Amino acid sequence: MEFRLLGPIEVTATGVPVPLGGAKPQTLLAALLLEHGHIVPMPRLIDIIWPDDPPGTAKAAIQTYVKSLRQSLARYGAADVIVTRAPGYLAQIPAGSLDVDRFAQLLTESRQAPTREETSDLLGAALALWRGPALAGLRSSLLAGEVARLEQLRLTPPRSAWPPNWRWAATAGWWPNWPRWSAAIRSTSGCAAST
Repeated sequence: MEFRLLGPIEVTATGVPVPLGGAKPQTLLAALLLEHGHIVPMPRLIDIIWPDDPPGTAKAAIQTYVKSLRQSLARYGAADVIVTRAPGYLAQIPAGSLDVDRFAQLLTESRQAPTREETSDLLGAALALWRGPALAGLRSSLLAGEVARLEQLRLTPPRSAWPPNWRWAATAGWWPNWPRWSAAIRSTSGCAAST
């Protein structure tokens, strides 16, 4: 099972999309996935889903969203992803199944790569995980900081990977993934990236 937050939130099982429901259940799942392995308290989940004026039934609504998400994930063989732990919930996912974690791992590996070509390949693989802006389509002011952090990582290739004369290298084709990095950034964010 793959969990994707680098673009619209998506869960796939052997390539088949898992139905996740509307924006609120997706926001709940995103909040749990961003902190996977850690308990997210119910009051924080309520604040994330209803940042301004939560309804009196917010706790019951979250419980309903959790039940629905569990049922949907269970149909695709992932019954134990969302676990109830006082004072809230946590997501338990296999290592390497969240695109955010794979992206971070590839960036780390790119900084340690022995050659520019390997660095370029690793950065290209990291960028290929993106399908649009992080958490596209979800509106939560309390997740905005994480979205901004992820977007900054995407928009700025690590300086350690830049060739000494990166503008020349990009136009001369010396650094193979710089044009791909720039083109991918433009296609997923709509912003112009200079080469």
